[in-house]
Amino acid sequence: MIPLETAEIGLNALSIAKDMVKLSNKNALSDCGVGSLMIHSGIKGALLNVKTNLQGLKDETLVASLIKRCERIENDATSYHKSIMEMVEELMG
Repeated sequence: MIPLETAEIGLNALSIAKDMVKLSNKNALSDCGVGSLMIHSGIKGALLNVKTNLQGLKDETLVASLIKRCERIENDATSYHKSIMEMVEELMG
C-alpha cells in the first residue's frame, strides 16, 4: 500500500525534523513549524487514503492489523508534531 508507505516516510521525516529544530537558526524556526504542519497534514491525508482502501479488503485480520498500524502512525505523528510546535514556540520566545 503506497499511502501507508507514504505515511511511514512522513513519520520518519517528523522524527528527523524534531531533532533539527534544536539545531535550527532562530531565523528559520518558523520554517520548522511550517514544515511540521505540512508533513503532519501529508501523513493524515495518506492515512485517510489507507482507510478508504481498507474498505475493499475482505481479510478481516489484515484489516485489523492495518488499522492498528495506522493508529500507531497517527498517534506518533501527532506526538512528534506537537513536540516540534512546542519547541518552535519556546525557542521563538
